Amino acid sequence: MSMSGQSLLHSKWQRSGLVIFAALLSFNSMFSFAERGPLSGKERVLQAIEDYQVQPISKRGFELAGQIIEFAEQSDKVLVEVNPDTTPWLLNNRLPDSLRGALLGAYVSGNIKPQLQLELKKAHHCEGALEVKRVLSLIVNAQLKQELELANQLNENSLTNFNCVGKPADFI
Repeated sequence: MSMSGQSLLHSKWQRSGLVIFAALLSFNSMFSFAERGPLSGKERVLQAIEDYQVQPISKRGFELAGQIIEFAEQSDKVLVEVNPDTTPWLLNNRLPDSLRGALLGAYVSGNIKPQLQLELKKAHHCEGALEVKRVLSLIVNAQLKQELELANQLNENSLTNFNCVGKPADFI
C-alpha cells in the first residue's frame, strides 16, 4: 500500500486503521501546523525533515511530523508503504496515539528523505525503520517502558525481516 495519493492505511488494517487514522488526525491538530500551510517543493520538504530530525520529540517535531505525513499522503513524488510488515508497532494499542503518531512521522520522514534526495520514487523502508529506531532511543518515559520495549522489538523484527540490519544508513 502506498501513501501516494491513496489512503494511508493498508487494507488489512481497515477496522483498526480508521481508529489510528482518526488518532493521527487529532495528533496533527494538537498543534496548529495548518496555519503554516502544506509543505511543497523538494527543498522545503527536505528542510522540514532536517528540522524534524533535530528534535523529533518536541512540539515543533510533532508539528513537522504532521506536515511531512500530509506531504507524503498528497505527493505523487514519493511512495511510502504502511502495512503490518513495515510498521508493526502502529497497531500496538498499548502505545499512546501521540507516540504512534510520532513513530509514524519518524517512519515517513526517514522513508521519503532519500526518495527526494535521489529523485527516485521508491519506498525506503530501511531508512524509515532506522529513523523509528533513532526516535525510540530518544524517548525516556518510565511509565511506558514496556510499551517502548515492545515497539522497539517490533521495529527490530521489521528491520531484520527486510534485511536492513548491517546496511549503512546513508540518508539518516
